[in-house]
Amino acid sequence: MTDVSVASPDAGSRPLRRQLWRMVFYLSVGALLLLFYFSVEAWSSYRDTRQTVERVSAWGGDVGISRGGYRWQQRLARHYGVGEQVFERVSRVDLAGTGLTDEAIGQLPGLEHLRSLDLSRTGLTDGGLEPVAAATELTSLS
Repeated sequence: MTDVSVASPDAGSRPLRRQLWRMVFYLSVGALLLLFYFSVEAWSSYRDTRQTVERVSAWGGDVGISRGGYRWQQRLARHYGVGEQVFERVSRVDLAGTGLTDEAIGQLPGLEHLRSLDLSRTGLTDGGLEPVAAATELTSLS
């Protein structure tokens, strides 16, 4: 006698449903992690910009700000009331005649997007320019 088992009609679809739910779960977790990463990145950039503006102003210098981020990011920030200032970046720093020292310039975060830097009539030496090396967009240095 042969043993014949009868499978229920949806027995084969259970593993498929389980795989689908796993895929949805992993995609959701991935999307949340990406959102968290970009939120932290935007906040970190905003914090660095604010610190640079405060320090340069305290030293008697001047700072120019440009708006970064993609247009869709700016609209999203406006829509949720975060404000577009989270995408502001330091693009110009003028410290001419401020007596800036090598130690002080090392305290300036967020110079990656700096385009113009005026350090004339300061106490800065060649060794003090190391922090400026992060400014990959720098086009004017005086």
